Amino acid sequence: MNLRTVLFSGIGLLSTGIVGNIALFFFGTSPFHSTWEEHYEAYDPSLIDHVNIDADVASISIHSHDQDDILVGYEGNVMNIQQTEYDLSTHMDENTLYITHKHKPSVQLFGFFNADYDIDVYLPDILFESVSITSSVADIQLHAVQAEHWSIATEVGNVNASMIANTIDAKSEVGNFEFHLSDLNEDLTIQTEVGNINVIFDELSGAIQSSVSTTVGLTQINDLEDVASESNAPQLELRSEVGNISVSINNN
Repeated sequence: MNLRTVLFSGIGLLSTGIVGNIALFFFGTSPFHSTWEEHYEAYDPSLIDHVNIDADVASISIHSHDQDDILVGYEGNVMNIQQTEYDLSTHMDENTLYITHKHKPSVQLFGFFNADYDIDVYLPDILFESVSITSSVADIQLHAVQAEHWSIATEVGNVNASMIANTIDAKSEVGNFEFHLSDLNEDLTIQTEVGNINVIFDELSGAIQSSVSTTVGLTQINDLEDVASESNAPQLELRSEVGNISVSINNN
Protein backbone atom coordinates (compact mmCIF):
# COMPACT_ATOMS: atom_id res chain seq x y z
CA MET A 1 0.00 0.00 0.00
CA ASN A 2 1.60 3.25 -1.12
CA LEU A 3 1.58 6.57 0.70
CA ARG A 4 -1.13 8.10 -1.54
CA THR A 5 -3.53 5.26 -0.76
CA VAL A 6 -2.91 5.62 2.99
CA LEU A 7 -3.42 9.39 2.77
CA PHE A 8 -6.71 9.16 0.87
CA SER A 9 -7.93 6.42 3.20
CA GLY A 10 -7.19 8.63 6.22
CA ILE A 11 -8.97 11.62 4.67
CA GLY A 12 -11.97 9.42 3.85
CA LEU A 13 -12.22 8.10 7.40
CA LEU A 14 -11.85 11.60 8.85
CA SER A 15 -14.56 12.98 6.56
CA THR A 16 -16.89 10.13 7.44
CA GLY A 17 -16.33 10.78 11.14
CA ILE A 18 -17.03 14.51 10.79
CA VAL A 19 -20.20 13.94 8.75
CA GLY A 20 -21.33 11.26 11.20
CA ASN A 21 -20.83 13.55 14.22
CA ILE A 22 -22.73 16.35 12.48
CA ALA A 23 -25.66 13.98 11.88
CA LEU A 24 -25.55 12.73 15.48
CA PHE A 25 -25.43 16.32 16.72
CA PHE A 26 -28.67 17.20 14.93
CA PHE A 27 -30.34 14.09 16.33
CA GLY A 28 -29.11 14.94 19.84
CA THR A 29 -26.98 11.82 20.27
CA SER A 30 -23.56 13.29 19.45
CA PRO A 31 -21.06 13.25 22.32
CA PHE A 32 -20.69 17.01 21.70
CA HIS A 33 -24.40 17.75 21.93
CA SER A 34 -25.28 19.91 24.96
CA THR A 35 -28.30 19.40 27.15
CA TRP A 36 -29.67 21.61 29.91
CA GLU A 37 -29.45 19.99 33.34
CA GLU A 38 -30.97 21.23 36.56
CA HIS A 39 -31.13 19.48 39.92
CA TYR A 40 -31.68 20.77 43.47
CA GLU A 41 -31.98 19.20 46.91
CA ALA A 42 -33.47 20.79 50.03
CA TYR A 43 -32.20 20.64 53.62
CA ASP A 44 -33.60 21.78 56.96
CA PRO A 45 -31.42 24.68 58.22
CA SER A 46 -32.40 24.01 61.84
CA LEU A 47 -30.16 20.91 61.66
CA ILE A 48 -27.16 22.70 60.14
CA ASP A 49 -24.61 25.05 61.71
CA HIS A 50 -21.76 24.65 59.21
CA VAL A 51 -21.67 24.55 55.40
CA ASN A 52 -18.60 22.98 53.78
CA ILE A 53 -18.05 23.14 49.99
CA ASP A 54 -15.23 21.24 48.25
CA ALA A 55 -15.10 21.60 44.44
CA ASP A 56 -12.70 20.64 41.67
CA VAL A 57 -13.74 22.72 38.66
CA ALA A 58 -16.95 24.74 38.79
CA SER A 59 -18.42 28.16 39.30
CA ILE A 60 -19.77 28.45 42.83
CA SER A 61 -22.51 30.87 43.89
CA ILE A 62 -23.84 31.26 47.42
CA HIS A 63 -26.87 33.52 47.83
CA SER A 64 -29.51 34.28 50.39
CA HIS A 65 -33.17 33.67 49.60
CA ASP A 66 -36.53 34.17 51.30
CA GLN A 67 -37.39 30.47 51.59
CA ASP A 68 -37.01 28.41 54.75
CA ASP A 69 -34.94 25.53 53.32
CA ILE A 70 -31.33 25.32 52.20
CA LEU A 71 -31.24 24.55 48.47
CA VAL A 72 -28.18 22.95 46.87
CA GLY A 73 -27.86 22.06 43.22
CA TYR A 74 -26.64 22.91 39.77
CA GLU A 75 -27.93 24.08 36.43
CA GLY A 76 -26.39 24.67 33.02
CA ASN A 77 -25.37 23.13 29.71
CA VAL A 78 -23.44 19.87 29.82
CA MET A 79 -22.18 17.95 26.78
CA ASN A 80 -23.08 14.30 26.47
CA ILE A 81 -19.38 13.50 26.54
CA GLN A 82 -19.24 15.05 30.02
CA GLN A 83 -22.26 13.37 31.56
CA THR A 84 -20.17 11.01 33.67
CA GLU A 85 -17.12 13.23 34.22
CA TYR A 86 -18.39 15.22 37.18
CA ASP A 87 -20.11 14.23 40.38
CA LEU A 88 -21.97 16.56 42.75
CA SER A 89 -22.85 14.98 46.06
CA THR A 90 -24.25 16.27 49.34
CA HIS A 91 -24.50 14.71 52.77
CA MET A 92 -24.90 15.70 56.40
CA ASP A 93 -22.67 14.68 59.26
CA GLU A 94 -23.89 15.83 62.66
CA ASN A 95 -24.50 19.59 62.19
CA THR A 96 -22.42 20.07 59.00
CA LEU A 97 -23.69 20.04 55.42
CA TYR A 98 -21.00 18.77 53.05
CA ILE A 99 -21.21 19.70 49.36
CA THR A 100 -18.65 17.95 47.16
CA HIS A 101 -18.02 18.38 43.45
CA LYS A 102 -15.37 16.10 41.99
CA HIS A 103 -13.99 15.33 38.54
CA LYS A 104 -14.02 11.60 37.88
CA PRO A 105 -10.78 10.16 36.40
CA SER A 106 -11.25 9.38 32.72
CA VAL A 107 -9.49 9.38 29.40
CA GLN A 108 -10.13 12.90 28.16
CA LEU A 109 -9.41 13.34 24.45
CA PHE A 110 -10.95 16.79 24.26
CA GLY A 111 -9.86 18.50 27.47
CA PHE A 112 -10.69 21.96 26.17
CA PHE A 113 -14.45 21.31 26.45
CA ASN A 114 -15.50 22.37 29.95
CA ALA A 115 -18.91 21.86 31.51
CA ASP A 116 -20.75 25.18 31.55
CA TYR A 117 -22.80 25.06 34.73
CA ASP A 118 -22.93 26.62 38.17
CA ILE A 119 -23.13 25.10 41.61
CA ASP A 120 -25.74 27.13 43.49
CA VAL A 121 -26.28 27.21 47.23
CA TYR A 122 -29.25 29.17 48.54
CA LEU A 123 -29.27 29.86 52.27
CA PRO A 124 -32.09 31.36 54.33
CA ASP A 125 -31.55 34.63 56.14
CA ILE A 126 -30.18 33.14 59.37
CA LEU A 127 -26.74 33.19 60.98
CA PHE A 128 -24.62 30.07 60.36
CA GLU A 129 -21.56 29.35 62.46
CA SER A 130 -19.28 28.89 59.45
CA VAL A 131 -19.15 28.64 55.67
CA SER A 132 -16.05 26.99 54.21
CA ILE A 133 -15.19 26.85 50.49
CA THR A 134 -12.23 24.98 49.00
CA SER A 135 -11.72 24.68 45.24
CA SER A 136 -9.09 23.91 42.64
CA VAL A 137 -10.37 26.05 39.75
CA ALA A 138 -13.47 28.12 40.42
CA ASP A 139 -14.97 31.57 40.30
CA ILE A 140 -16.80 32.17 43.56
CA GLN A 141 -19.76 34.51 44.11
CA LEU A 142 -21.04 35.34 47.60
CA HIS A 143 -23.97 37.63 48.31
CA ALA A 144 -25.86 38.62 51.45
CA VAL A 145 -25.29 35.41 53.41
CA GLN A 146 -24.75 35.39 57.17
CA ALA A 147 -21.98 33.41 58.83
CA GLU A 148 -19.85 33.96 61.92
CA HIS A 149 -16.75 32.73 60.10
CA TRP A 150 -15.87 32.53 56.40
CA SER A 151 -13.02 30.41 55.03
CA ILE A 152 -12.35 30.67 51.29
CA ALA A 153 -9.45 28.97 49.52
CA THR A 154 -9.03 28.49 45.76
CA GLU A 155 -5.98 27.62 43.71
CA VAL A 156 -7.14 29.47 40.57
CA GLY A 157 -10.21 31.68 40.41
CA ASN A 158 -11.75 35.03 41.20
CA VAL A 159 -13.77 35.74 44.33
CA ASN A 160 -16.57 38.31 44.33
CA ALA A 161 -18.29 38.97 47.65
CA SER A 162 -20.91 41.50 48.66
CA MET A 163 -22.82 42.14 51.86
CA ILE A 164 -21.16 39.45 53.98
CA ALA A 165 -19.70 40.12 57.42
CA ASN A 166 -17.87 38.83 60.51
CA THR A 167 -14.54 36.98 60.33
CA ILE A 168 -13.39 36.41 56.75
CA ASP A 169 -10.25 34.50 55.71
CA ALA A 170 -9.74 34.27 51.93
CA LYS A 171 -6.76 33.15 49.88
CA SER A 172 -5.85 32.21 46.32
CA GLU A 173 -2.76 31.28 44.40
CA VAL A 174 -3.95 33.02 41.21
CA GLY A 175 -7.06 35.15 41.31
CA ASN A 176 -8.62 38.55 41.88
CA PHE A 177 -10.71 39.54 44.90
CA GLU A 178 -13.58 42.02 44.73
CA PHE A 179 -15.25 42.65 48.09
CA HIS A 180 -18.06 45.11 48.83
CA LEU A 181 -18.77 45.19 52.56
CA SER A 182 -20.98 47.36 54.73
CA ASP A 183 -18.42 47.73 57.56
CA LEU A 184 -15.50 46.00 59.27
CA ASN A 185 -16.76 44.41 62.49
CA GLU A 186 -14.36 41.43 62.62
CA ASP A 187 -11.00 40.47 61.06
CA LEU A 188 -10.73 40.46 57.25
CA THR A 189 -7.73 38.66 55.72
CA ILE A 190 -7.20 38.33 51.96
CA GLN A 191 -4.03 36.84 50.46
CA THR A 192 -3.14 36.05 46.85
CA GLU A 193 0.12 35.20 45.15
CA VAL A 194 -0.91 36.66 41.77
CA GLY A 195 -3.97 38.87 41.60
CA ASN A 196 -5.56 42.20 42.45
CA ILE A 197 -7.48 42.95 45.65
CA ASN A 198 -10.22 45.58 45.73
CA VAL A 199 -12.18 46.18 48.93
CA ILE A 200 -14.99 48.73 49.17
CA PHE A 201 -16.65 49.61 52.48
CA ASP A 202 -19.90 51.50 52.81
CA GLU A 203 -18.39 52.92 55.99
CA LEU A 204 -15.74 52.26 58.62
CA SER A 205 -17.58 53.17 61.78
CA GLY A 206 -14.80 52.31 64.24
CA ALA A 207 -11.07 51.89 64.63
CA ILE A 208 -9.16 49.18 62.71
CA GLN A 209 -5.71 47.64 62.45
CA SER A 210 -4.59 47.71 58.84
CA SER A 211 -1.76 45.87 57.12
CA VAL A 212 -1.68 46.25 53.33
CA SER A 213 1.27 45.16 51.20
CA THR A 214 2.19 44.05 47.70
CA THR A 215 5.61 43.01 46.46
CA VAL A 216 5.03 43.93 42.80
CA GLY A 217 2.11 46.31 42.33
CA LEU A 218 0.45 49.48 43.55
CA THR A 219 -1.58 50.23 46.68
CA GLN A 220 -4.38 52.80 46.88
CA ILE A 221 -5.43 53.19 50.51
CA ASN A 222 -5.83 56.96 50.91
CA ASP A 223 -9.31 56.49 52.40
CA LEU A 224 -7.73 54.80 55.43
CA GLU A 225 -5.68 57.85 56.42
CA ASP A 226 -8.44 59.31 58.61
CA VAL A 227 -9.49 55.99 60.15
CA ALA A 228 -8.39 55.53 63.75
CA SER A 229 -6.07 52.66 64.64
CA GLU A 230 -6.28 50.71 67.91
CA SER A 231 -4.48 47.57 69.02
CA ASN A 232 -7.67 45.67 69.90
CA ALA A 233 -9.61 46.74 66.81
CA PRO A 234 -10.59 44.42 63.92
CA GLN A 235 -7.72 43.60 61.58
CA LEU A 236 -7.68 44.44 57.88
CA GLU A 237 -4.88 42.36 56.34
CA LEU A 238 -4.47 42.43 52.55
CA ARG A 239 -1.45 40.88 50.82
CA SER A 240 -0.52 40.18 47.21
CA GLU A 241 2.82 39.06 45.84
CA VAL A 242 2.05 40.34 42.33
CA GLY A 243 -0.95 42.61 42.02
CA ASN A 244 -2.57 45.92 42.93
CA ILE A 245 -4.48 46.55 46.16
CA SER A 246 -7.20 49.14 46.63
CA VAL A 247 -9.27 50.04 49.69
CA SER A 248 -12.00 52.68 49.49
CA ILE A 249 -14.91 53.97 51.57
CA ASN A 250 -18.12 54.99 49.83
CA ASN A 251 -18.92 57.82 52.20
CA ASN A 252 -15.54 59.56 51.64
